[in-house]
Amino acid sequence: MKIATFGYPDTVVFRDGMDFHMNMRGQRGVIQRVVRPPESRLPTSRGLNVTGIETSFPLARCMSGAPIIARERDTFTLYGVGIGNLDSRTRVEREENEDGVIIHTEVVQHGLAVAMTDILDWRPQLLEGASLGDLFQIV
Repeated sequence: MKIATFGYPDTVVFRDGMDFHMNMRGQRGVIQRVVRPPESRLPTSRGLNVTGIETSFPLARCMSGAPIIARERDTFTLYGVGIGNLDSRTRVEREENEDGVIIHTEVVQHGLAVAMTDILDWRPQLLEGASLGDLFQIV
């Protein structure tokens, strides 16, 4: 499934004299996998594990809280909220020299989001009593 996110990471915030500039950054990719508890090990403030969404792109630094959305025709659906990145390490090559064995690895970063389906009942103070499920079309 094709997804996108957008926000204002710290890498696009800069000052020019007294002027302050922020340029929005957008990222696109796909959902690579959905990781459900207990494998996800993503705690919430209530101590529960929640479902994680792994994206094909890493989230830019300071993009925690960015929406993970999909668009189908004129409808946008909120799938999750970005929380950080995961590293995947793959052994690429093994070589031996006079000092011993050297193993080269490739590190690939993937974005990580919390699935909205697991936090629908959250009622942050900012929403004045409403839950996230009250406000968004969730799949």
